[in-house]
Amino acid sequence: PGQTAYTITLPQSADMPVLTAQTTTGVAQLKITQPTAANTTGKITVTAGNPFFKQNYTVNVIREGSGPLTGIEVKTPELAVEEGKEAKLEVVLTPADAADKALAYESSNPAVAAVDETGRITALDSGTAVITVASKADPTLKATCTVTVYVKGDLTGDGNVNISDVMAACKVLARKSADQQPTPDEVLRGDVNGDTYVTITDIMAICKILAERA
Repeated sequence: PGQTAYTITLPQSADMPVLTAQTTTGVAQLKITQPTAANTTGKITVTAGNPFFKQNYTVNVIREGSGPLTGIEVKTPELAVEEGKEAKLEVVLTPADAADKALAYESSNPAVAAVDETGRITALDSGTAVITVASKADPTLKATCTVTVYVKGDLTGDGNVNISDVMAACKVLARKSADQQPTPDEVLRGDVNGDTYVTITDIMAICKILAERA
């Protein structure tokens, strides 16, 4: 008496039980809500009462060898993706064998970086977006990744490749001759030919981009 929450453990292959109940004296209203999928986990809710009083009873169904999801973490909290390219958001779940590992993904700026239901990010335009991944069963369990979409050759970060970027690349080379190494962001944007350096070859490549757009 007085207990309103119950937990039952089922084998991994067992179907979700179908709960039935019947009214008793003083209970004029009875409603049962449960997951529709047979082989799943979740809560079965029973609402019983009358026009003056209602009581909810819950049956939490879990699977053997698993428990509820307790944590979500992204491996890379900050991610830089070149415009037009894709990246996969890698997520770590705790526990790894959680009963319900269904996740939902959302982008704060889908015009810059879109994300699909599998966590695949598509870089669409220069800018920044925050990707949020959350548990479908418990949306309070979530993690975020800040995605920066950049354009190769755009050292100034304004979303365009122009003469200012040529000048910025020249300044990088000038500093390098004085033993001042470029920043990671300058290498990311200025290394057009993909050799992990910013050299005269990259400056020529930026000039070629300008010539092709003229």
